[in-house]
Amino acid sequence: MKLHRKKTVYNIKRVYGNLKRRLCSIKSVSDQSGWNFYPPNPTWPRLKEVLKAAFLRIGGDANLGRGILPLLRETGLTDTKIRAATLAIPGGHPYMRMPLIGAMGFRETILKDGLMTETEFEEVMGAMEKLIVFPETYAIWFNVVQTWGRKPARINTVRSDV
Repeated sequence: MKLHRKKTVYNIKRVYGNLKRRLCSIKSVSDQSGWNFYPPNPTWPRLKEVLKAAFLRIGGDANLGRGILPLLRETGLTDTKIRAATLAIPGGHPYMRMPLIGAMGFRETILKDGLMTETEFEEVMGAMEKLIVFPETYAIWFNVVQTWGRKPARINTVRSDV
């Protein structure tokens, strides 16, 4: 996780180091803490944890929104602000399929790294398919966290040609 943090700070500095204006905005980082399907189903928490683990294995952080504000401050931005939004997704909405699409995209990583067996993967995908087509099912989506801050007049930036 420390390597991911260093990479994120590096990338933030690189982005705002190239800005002409002093306002820096980092948008649409996620926080999966509220991402749930209702009525509750035991299959969803398992798939959610596996998706989070697969995302980490490829260098991402599905919960970056939880720690993004301190990272912005660590890079030297001032007057930092944060806001978050979430959606309620009704049954039948195309976004209900997003976890299945994500799992299929991570299938190779999930199986190769032993996060699930092929049998478990197929069972979980089938159970989720049944859950999302059930007309009474709805989802509270993950939080989308937006942050911004001001770039001081002088700040140590990362050269983009390195």
